[in-house]
Amino acid sequence: MKISDYRLSLALLLCCSLAFVAFSFMPSGARAQGEALAKPGDMAPPTEDPLGRGTPYGTVIGFLQAANKGDDKVAASYLEGKLTERRKAELVRDLQVVLNRGLIIAADDLSKSPAGNQEDGLATNLEKVGTATFGGESLDIMLRLSKTANNIPVWRFSAETLRGVSAAASQLEVPWAEAIWPESFGEIRFLSYPLFTWLNLLVGVPLLIAIAWPFTRGVLRLLHPLDLRHGTGTMLSQVKWLLFILIFSLLARIVATQAATAEGRIFVTSVADVLIIVAAGWILVRLTKLVARLKTQHLHQIGSPGKIAAVELFNWLLVCIWFTAGLFLILRSLGIELTAVVAGLGIGGLAFAFAAQKTIENLFGTITVVTDEAI
Repeated sequence: MKISDYRLSLALLLCCSLAFVAFSFMPSGARAQGEALAKPGDMAPPTEDPLGRGTPYGTVIGFLQAANKGDDKVAASYLEGKLTERRKAELVRDLQVVLNRGLIIAADDLSKSPAGNQEDGLATNLEKVGTATFGGESLDIMLRLSKTANNIPVWRFSAETLRGVSAAASQLEVPWAEAIWPESFGEIRFLSYPLFTWLNLLVGVPLLIAIAWPFTRGVLRLLHPLDLRHGTGTMLSQVKWLLFILIFSLLARIVATQAATAEGRIFVTSVADVLIIVAAGWILVRLTKLVARLKTQHLHQIGSPGKIAAVELFNWLLVCIWFTAGLFLILRSLGIELTAVVAGLGIGGLAFAFAAQKTIENLFGTITVVTDEAI
């Protein structure tokens, strides 16, 4: 495969990865808009919360999206307690400031289970999103599980948290990623987001590329003595772009903690996680195929072609393992619940093993005979 083919493949993978992450962020916003436009009596009562408040992750993301759009009515639906419209609008603005400026949070920090995190030592109806620090004080951002009028369980920001957000918002300082731009850039919005967030993205991506590329070249120089030549090219030239994407994603994961908004931090870490999994998984696949090819060449040289079938089988099995593990990790990072899937695969695997017992026995028996050169 030519280097240009690798670039095209990597571009397709990047597009697919971004599409996966964008899809994971879409439901809460789309559901929020759908509920805002729906009229009572238009449809049967939903079985799930249309605002996506069924999980702590959906509550935080849904609130941030509604607040960024300036839809205080929808954003107030994520708050607990009966409040006046004016007080709800104030709390929405203050809570948005606290989440953006005082809370360092990533996608992995938010539970994507309807039951929340059951291992945090809190009551089953409470979930801790994080702790906002300001000056010498701190405020725990808590969610409480309750039910709507339709008896649907939802997570909302607790009343205890809301009582402290106004004081916290008044003491939090503007992050440097926002302070470096004029104040008017925070009022100008494009696609519901402040202008400075887009400027940070336009400046940050080229800067990360400029830093990641020298790192990549340095790693390639260190590995050059170990470069294993095969076919028409070299191993390092084939994984060069994968290594660049891996280093770029790791740097983005680190820089994401300094993003000016909480939603920006969650989005960047989600994209970086997907790219890290894709790049690392593909590197493992390339290394596995290289080792199998070198082993096959060695078997030809020493006159043991009978063992090539076993090498190719193990190569195929390892590639399937890397692919399956990468797919599961990507789905998990996007918030898809895999417990039922894993359980189903376990039961299906047992059924397949019993059904194909003789076939599997013959297969591994043949591998043993060929490997041991009994004939």
